[in-house]
Amino acid sequence: MGLLIAKILFLLVLAAACGALFAYWWFRRHYEDVTLEYSRSRAEWSAWRRGFEERLAARPEVDLRPLTEELTALSEQLTALDDSMRPNLAAVEKRLTAIEHALFPVQTRLDELEGAVRAFSLTPVLERLGTLASRLENQPNPEVVVSEGQVGH
Repeated sequence: MGLLIAKILFLLVLAAACGALFAYWWFRRHYEDVTLEYSRSRAEWSAWRRGFEERLAARPEVDLRPLTEELTALSEQLTALDDSMRPNLAAVEKRLTAIEHALFPVQTRLDELEGAVRAFSLTPVLERLGTLASRLENQPNPEVVVSEGQVGH
């Protein structure tokens, strides 16, 4: 019995080794190894990026002095405006205050209605619906008597 198990074990190891060799042969024959292409493309990408960063570093600094001067001049002109040139918003503010006062009763009424809706309780209605549902679920099936002569007509 031990010799038989040893033979079977040897044959299983031999079959596994042959299967591994066959798989190696199959994959080498039918599939292309792309690791070399991948490493080559990575090297190309890093060379391109390094060159791009070097070209960016070689560019001259941007002169922002004219833009800064224009912004400073504009800021000075805005601060130099007197109050007579600025728009008078007193009328707009007065009108907004009037609208706010006109809407106050409406807001008060809405708050009262919201409180009334929250105070309304639906528990009795829900209890009645629950009893109706339980009655419908527990309703016995009526027995129907079918005469022999009327079936199929």
